[in-house]
Amino acid sequence: MVAQVELRPLRVVEILDRAFKVVKENLQALMTLALIPAVFTAASHVVGPDHIGLMMLFGILGAIAGLYINLLYLFILADGWHGSPSSISSARERTTFGLAVRWCLLSVWVAIIGGLLLLLLIIPGLIYLVNRTLAYTVLVLEGCSISEALSNSKMLMTGERWYKLSSPTMRLGGLWIILMVIWLTGYVLIGALAVPFISEAGIVSGIAQGAQVFFQSVLSCFGIAALIGFYYDLRNRYEGHDLSQQISQLS
Repeated sequence: MVAQVELRPLRVVEILDRAFKVVKENLQALMTLALIPAVFTAASHVVGPDHIGLMMLFGILGAIAGLYINLLYLFILADGWHGSPSSISSARERTTFGLAVRWCLLSVWVAIIGGLLLLLLIIPGLIYLVNRTLAYTVLVLEGCSISEALSNSKMLMTGERWYKLSSPTMRLGGLWIILMVIWLTGYVLIGALAVPFISEAGIVSGIAQGAQVFFQSVLSCFGIAALIGFYYDLRNRYEGHDLSQQISQLS
């Protein structure tokens, strides 16, 4: 006879604590990457509307760099959760053009379907968006297709009744509230410090805008790390449950 072992879900506090440690351990690499979109943002504000072509070019390059950096963040922070050594070069090797395209297509799909559902019926729209929250993490870390990422996210998020305090929906809601408070607090503080300099023209304004993007990008890493931990927690318990059932059936 094989004993059934129920894996305890990680508390939100435990996920946040581990996420902070993962970010701290990889802070140098994360800050290096955050400089890239910050430089493009600063450049676009330095040239200003007098050179609208260059301003738009730097803005587009900054958006592309932001997407690329987010993918690198996911790989680096995922390695950190496993306690594995990671680097920018190893993350770059796993980041492909096809992955970036799938990320963009997934974003468009979720925005269109979720937006339509929110317009027609608010509750179904919110349920759809919540159940697909982990799709981006699954898409990148598992290297699967868009449809697989969406279905796997829904499967993990609907494992229990949503109204239970231990359900993925409730735990994710608590996690999101805490992350939003942290992000908004940081956004307000960084914005307040940057406002006096942004009002200036030229280089000073560009540097202030770039610094704002830099610190916001680094701050977002904490949220990314927390979502990765939340995903691994759900996946590990799901796989552990399936494994115990298979062993029991074999016995």
